[in-house]
Formats: sequence, C-alpha cells, structure tokens
Amino acid sequence: MTKAQQFPEFAMQPQDVVPKIKHFIEASLAAHEELKKVETPTFKSLDIVEEVEFHFGLFMNELSHILGVCDVDNAFMEEYEKMIPEFSIYGAKIGQDKDLYAVYKKISETDLTEVERRVIDREMLAFKNSGIDLAEDKQARLLEVNTRLSELSSKFGNNAKNDSNELNVDLVDDSRLVGLTEVDKSRFARQAEEVEGVAYRIKTNFPDRIAVLEYAEDKELRKEVFMNSQTIATPRNGVENEYDNTEIVKEIITLRQEKAELLGYANYAELSLSKKMAETPTQVVDFLEDLTEKATTQYHVERKEIKDFAVANGFIKEEEKLEPWDSGIVLRLMTKERFNIDEEKVKEYFPISKVLNGLFWTIKELFGYDVKQVDFEYKKYVDELQLFEIKKDGELVAYIYGDFFARTGKRSGAWMADYTERTEDTVPVAFVTCNYPMPEKGKESLLSFDEVVTTFHEFGHALHHTLTKIDTKGAAGIAGVPWDAVELPSTFMEFFCSKPQVLAKISSHVETGETLPQEMVDSLIEAEHFCAAIGLMRQMEFSLADMIAHKEGRTDIQKVADEFREKVGMPLSHRETSFFNNFGHIFAGGYAAGYYSYKWADILASDIFETFEENGVICRETGERYLNLILSQGSSREIMDMFRDFKGSEPRTEPFLKYSGIKAA
Repeated sequence: MTKAQQFPEFAMQPQDVVPKIKHFIEASLAAHEELKKVETPTFKSLDIVEEVEFHFGLFMNELSHILGVCDVDNAFMEEYEKMIPEFSIYGAKIGQDKDLYAVYKKISETDLTEVERRVIDREMLAFKNSGIDLAEDKQARLLEVNTRLSELSSKFGNNAKNDSNELNVDLVDDSRLVGLTEVDKSRFARQAEEVEGVAYRIKTNFPDRIAVLEYAEDKELRKEVFMNSQTIATPRNGVENEYDNTEIVKEIITLRQEKAELLGYANYAELSLSKKMAETPTQVVDFLEDLTEKATTQYHVERKEIKDFAVANGFIKEEEKLEPWDSGIVLRLMTKERFNIDEEKVKEYFPISKVLNGLFWTIKELFGYDVKQVDFEYKKYVDELQLFEIKKDGELVAYIYGDFFARTGKRSGAWMADYTERTEDTVPVAFVTCNYPMPEKGKESLLSFDEVVTTFHEFGHALHHTLTKIDTKGAAGIAGVPWDAVELPSTFMEFFCSKPQVLAKISSHVETGETLPQEMVDSLIEAEHFCAAIGLMRQMEFSLADMIAHKEGRTDIQKVADEFREKVGMPLSHRETSFFNNFGHIFAGGYAAGYYSYKWADILASDIFETFEENGVICRETGERYLNLILSQGSSREIMDMFRDFKGSEPRTEPFLKYSGIKAA
C-alpha cells in the first residue's frame, strides 16, 4: 500500500457520500459471498473481505471526522442520513446470514493463535447480538429497531449541534463584560464580525461558557449563558424548541430495552456489558455506589466551604442557596485566595506549542518514540489543522492529526478517533480533536491547566491506537478494546501533567520564556485536589443515571439523576434544564450503559501510575514495561490479564482515592 493511501485527502464532497457508501456496501456483500464459497475456511480466509472493508473503513472514518469538525451547513449529514436505513439492512444481511455464521464457526474450530481466537470470539458474539438465532419475524423487528435507533441517534446529535450553534448571547457593547479578559472579549468580538448590529457574540462552546461563568461580574449574564448551556435541545421558558431531544431520549431508551429483550437479555445494560470488562449491571451499580459512599462526607464539607466563601464575599446571603451560575466565579476566586493561583496568569505559561513539545518529550522519555510536526501532502479543511509524525529509531510508526480550536460547525468537546489501524502494510493514523479558544491572528493559543490535561488525555487515546505492536485486524490499537478499558491509557497520561519533571517541559511564559515558577508549581499541585469530591459526585450522577436508566428501562433519565442527587444531598437540577438532552456520550455515542467506564478505567490507571511514581515518575524501564504489556497490545489479550502482568496484583481503589484527593469516609 502506498503512503498516499494512508492519509485522508479531505477532498470528499457531499454528493460523494451516497454513491460511495452504496459502492462499498455492494462490494462488501460481494466479498462476503466469496468468503462463503470457501470449503475449508481458516483465519487467513478473512483476507477475502479485508481489503474492501479496509477501504470502506477509511471512507467512513473520514466522513465521520468531517461530520464532527467541518459540516457547517449539515450538507454531509443530510446525505449520510439518506443511507441510515441501508446501513441497517447491510448490518442485518451480514449479522443474520446463517451461511456466513457457519463459516466463522468453522474458523473458530481451527487451530488459532490467542489473538485470532479473541477476534473470532468477538465476531461470534457480534452474530449473536445481530440476531443470528432469532426467528424471521423477530429478525425483521430487530432490523426496524436498529434502523430507528440509528436515525434517532443521528437526529439527537444534529439537534444538539444545531441548537448549540443558534444559542448565542449577542451584545451591542461591552458594558456587561466587566471582569472578562481582553483575550475573551476579543474572541467575542471576532465572532460577531459578520452579525449586523452585534458587537459581541457569546456562544455555548466550552471556552466562551467557562470565560463568562468564571469571570463575568454580571450575574444575569452568567445565568443566561449557564441556562443556554444546560437547555440545549430542550424547551426554554415554556416555548417549544424545533431541536427538542426530550421525546428522542425516551424513544431511544424504550427501543434499546426492546432490542435487548429481542436478543435474550433482561435489559439493555446487560447487552451493553456483553462486550465489556464488567460482568453485570449490579456489579457496576455496586462499584459506583461504593465510590459515592466514600466521597459523600467530603462532598458536603466542600459544599459548605464554597457556600461560606460565597456568603463572606457577598455573592449570597446565609439563607440563600448558591446558584449553579455563581459556582464558577466563586470557585475561581476561592482557588485564587487559597492557593494564590490566578488562572489567567497560569495560562501565560502554557502556549499550546510548548505544551505539545513537552508532551512529545514525555512520550520520548517514557517510551522512546519521537513525535514531531510535519507538512501535509493533501489539502487542509482548516488552516489550523496540524499533522504529527511518530518514529522509533528513525523508522516510521504512525501519524496523528491535531484539530485543536473551537469554531462554528464543530462538535463540542474533545475526542480521539482512528482513521486506519496498523496492519502488515500500513501504519496507524489517528485524529485528536479539541475545542480550545481560537487564537488571534499571529498569536499563540494559551491553554488553561485543565486544557493541558485534556491534551495529554486525548493523546493518551492516540498513543493507545498508534503505538500498537499488533498487526492482526480487529485486535490492533483500539480495535476490539472493551469500552470500559478504552479510557485507561488516556486517564493514565493525565497524571504526568502535574509532575515537576513534566511541568518544566510543558511550560514557558509566552513573553519571557520563563519556566513555570516553583511557587506556581507548588500551588498547582496543592490545588489539584480542590473540590475533588464535588467533581467525583458529578461523575457518579451521570454514571448511575445512565446505568440505572438502561438497567430498568426508565425513560425519565433526568429524574433518575435527580433521585441520586436527593439521596446524597446534592442540589436538584434547575427545573428548566435537561442536561441529558445534550448528552451525546449516551445518546449519540458509544457510552450507553457504559459511562461508568471513565471511573472503572481510572481505578486501573491510578494503580498503574502509582508504580511509575514509585520509580521516579519519568522512568524508561517502567515505561517500556507498560508499553510492552499494556499500551501496545491492543485487544490481543484480556485487559485484566495485562494489568495483572504489569502490577502483579489485582486492582486497588486506594491509589485512585489518593490521586483523586478523596479521603474515604
């Protein structure tokens, strides 16, 4: 395979989507028909379908990336949605083909390597979860359910993106922007340049929202921005919203329950866990409730400290409650007073180029790989897109694209996605996407410390995919990795950000070049656990609401979350908000009955990092062990076996509690 075929060309047009997908579906079905003709199939026989699936995957991965980052007018999405029914039919034709199933069963009975066995076992489970054993009428109903779920998931994501793009706060002057930095006000002004009669536009994206909630002195402006962010795809002020996801959420949960029952599972949570490390929904609920119990006492101590500070500083009276739109600015001021941290001054030490160079130094020191930015061979869809090359001892290993800045038409959040996995003929390629504030022309983007952590997190995902040493399709990189293990390598990388050796490499004052002063280093480390229990309880709320709703088939997921809040003494959600109407992880992504995965993987990552800390944090020998036993192994073995080989013991919660700053009750 030539080098040119390893890169997305970003030359796709909306009118290419339908014919290309039809072409690949037809080619894939034809290849599977050829596979069925093999009388004595072996694992090698799967090469018959591998080439067409490889190119089909490249096209779909590029399309998926475009949909997330530059489909401003939804032209690509409109074409893709035309093919959703075809995808469902295609999936049913493959997954419910008894002759094809017989081929895989024959392969499963041959002499396979451990890696090949795992790939085939997953394929056999995929047949089961596609309804291979169902009667024809139930297969037909399963097809209808899957088609509708795909349509609803797509519509959910579109509604959230479109509503978010239209939910702006427009200002005619800067009188309400007192307290905000000049950098933020300049960005708001640039966003309003083509809007007649508007001087400043505040969007719902993360950089704008955080800037207002943490710095704006205007309480009503903070409230307006907060309510916008929490009512995306939700009716507002009793007014209907064309992008309302309320009924979509209910229908998705209902259909997921029906799908699970069709396939012989008691509920959708069981179906979801059939492909994960965790074994039962009850096990997950117990895990989450145990963490909740350990954090509850500290949570209430932290809440009282915040309220006391808010009262003492005139934000509220003693008898009043602290509103969520006031929490951000109060927490920022508390952090500044308690730890002498001025977040805007901290940002000056983290220009994005320095952060990336320090990240690449860390990768080199831990694992021996060289990462550097290189020029493009194809066009960019935005000028800010970057390409990074990974080499080991001068030999090409992988590429990573970096799309770091927020803009109109780009999905919110941060994520990593694969373009192609490693094979005997190709190097892996990945996308890292973030939403940092767009820098002014000729200037560098300055990152908050949270954004620094996000950068390490997403590159942790990318390293998991690109540093794999497995060539077997379906087991290389992130392919086939259980969802509750996917976050292990990303969470692991976060720990390095606050360590002095790494801080010295990722910080450099934007004007003086001075490394982050030691007093700031000490303050950042000290502040690392500030309000840790509040953050953990928020994750417990999301994780338990997700798992319980899918375990019990409850369509009132916001109420499930509020029941948790009431049980542990958290303030109830504002009555007009519905966070889950914009929770793409669960309703437009892969985390349904799986959001617990973040903390599940965090337990493993914390325990692993403790070994690094015991060996001086930056330790090549420990890094090589982690690389060879876990990071590079894809899904070639059971994740828990990899963990035990590295640690020599079962996972413990103590390191997680220590690094999270939770003093267990």
